[in-house]
Amino acid sequence: MKFFGRTWVKVTLFVILSPIVLIAGCAGSFIHSLERPAKPFERTASFESVRILNQGEAIGFESKNGTHMWLGIPYAQSISGENRWTLPKPNQGWSGRKEFIQDPERCMQFGTPTEKLPEIGYFGVEDCLSLDVIAPKSALEKAKADGKKLPVMFWIHGGGNTLGQPGDLTVNRLVPEENVILVAVRHRLGPFGAFSHQALRDSNIPTSNFGLEDIILSLHWVQENIEIFGGDPNNVTLIGESAGAVNAFSLLLSPRAKGLFHRTILQSGSSTTTPVAEAETPEKRGGKHNSSADIVAKLLVLKGKAPDTVSALLLAKGMPSSEMFTFLKSIPPFEFIQQYQKDGKDKMYGIPAAIRDGFTIPTQTPDELMASTDTYNAVPMILGTNKDELAILLYFKSDFSRPGKLKMPVIDNIEGFQHASQFMAKTWKFIGSDRPANLIKSSGINDVYVYRFDWDEEPTILGRDLGIFIGASHTYDIPFIFGQFDNREILKYVLTKKNAAGREELSSDMRQYWAEFARTGNPGKGRTGALDTWERWSSRDGDTNSTMSLDTRAGGGSKMINAHVEKASLTRDLLLDGELTDKQKCDLFKFFLVTKLWSVQEYAAFGDGMCLGDK
Repeated sequence: MKFFGRTWVKVTLFVILSPIVLIAGCAGSFIHSLERPAKPFERTASFESVRILNQGEAIGFESKNGTHMWLGIPYAQSISGENRWTLPKPNQGWSGRKEFIQDPERCMQFGTPTEKLPEIGYFGVEDCLSLDVIAPKSALEKAKADGKKLPVMFWIHGGGNTLGQPGDLTVNRLVPEENVILVAVRHRLGPFGAFSHQALRDSNIPTSNFGLEDIILSLHWVQENIEIFGGDPNNVTLIGESAGAVNAFSLLLSPRAKGLFHRTILQSGSSTTTPVAEAETPEKRGGKHNSSADIVAKLLVLKGKAPDTVSALLLAKGMPSSEMFTFLKSIPPFEFIQQYQKDGKDKMYGIPAAIRDGFTIPTQTPDELMASTDTYNAVPMILGTNKDELAILLYFKSDFSRPGKLKMPVIDNIEGFQHASQFMAKTWKFIGSDRPANLIKSSGINDVYVYRFDWDEEPTILGRDLGIFIGASHTYDIPFIFGQFDNREILKYVLTKKNAAGREELSSDMRQYWAEFARTGNPGKGRTGALDTWERWSSRDGDTNSTMSLDTRAGGGSKMINAHVEKASLTRDLLLDGELTDKQKCDLFKFFLVTKLWSVQEYAAFGDGMCLGDK
């Protein structure tokens, strides 16, 4: 059974390396960003929330969870038009009192697959650099009274760096119950957030990572303003999920982010960066998918400057940098992002991101930088992945499945499906937590903690046990971190009354661990001191329980387990697996290859060459 076609392999390349996580939720719904509330409520400015920022006077509102919220505070000046692909500059402020109570515009994107596009063809705007602040109502008063400022948790959303937004957090329980400040940032997406080209460098633009530079500027804003909300600028924890975790990891490598944060939580990310050459070389010549060379060629054809792609590539090579730069900035933003879509349909598309431009991210590889604490921002860290990261994609988008009623696929070979799903999830655990944890530990950082999110108590629908076919899939950990289930409209089919009690207890555990880590740099036994001790990571394979399994009491509870994943054992176990055919094993090895941690030579030697000749 062939379950990796050419398109499938290309998709998984971005899943692992960008990551562009093209993942269907129940019946094809997507849940990458926190959705808008199922039951919106009227927001009224609250005088108690008035704060005097460096930029001016800001007023927010009281949310339903008893916190104060300020939505869409601008932290940067305009980055559209002539300011496209420039370093963001601090917002100069406003006069008078300004309300921040309405949802701000998201950054330009095509939106999630469940959203119907407006007539203009896209959501959001280029000028979108704002952030949200959520604080306990009494945070500032208590900080003034006893001098105890609250830890700051800084949320970087996922979405492949091409879609997403911080989402609705109006009923989150992390802030009020764990007594922390939450900041959520909007940063440039798509080619406006990451674009590498010689014409930009020749125009004195030093970076290719504009979205990362946005996040860095917003962290400066936190340093300058968070005390007025009751937060501690000397205790800032980055929390990134998926592409947000990739961005947070990139900030670990960036000298420009030094001193702006003090701990990091990476959820389902990776430690991959992109060399400039791969970001700029045509894909057919070894470059990344949607490299700047390929996109420029499409634009030249679109604007009638070249008859075809080959001619456009030749034309681009000979164009003076000043002419090319003027041309690129003249393209309307919607036309620009359209060039990244396949057949004009993909809402989430691939871009070369986390580019080693020598300015935002050094030119060395992550492995080289993490060899010493002198060459990266070494801070205490939590890393983890989900037990069934790609099960939902395998269920809806692979040849393991065939069409069923109400868009619910039928899986005939359930054992084979489960084995394939676990190999894919273990691969992600290897590259997303275990391998980088080993590198960080080896550099001299002891406060490294690894988890695996194991919740899989979905219901059975139309005879399909979604605990098997979806389980702890990618992004399913997000509502647990924020303790926010009741406005997850898009998850209404999997969040049931039957699994509610287990969800609530696990969510409480996770919020406690996350917040205690933010407070102290050690998740320990959580805020109450009643949870199992989360032990530090040990790089020794096979003899230590150093992965925290996050699960409900019915699933065994949150406890330390031995779940190390190593390259050699993963390769060996795949070869010896008794449920998968040789063809399926070779397809899975191709999945290994896209991580670039396995070589073509290893693929050729796998199973004494059994994959040679496989297309």
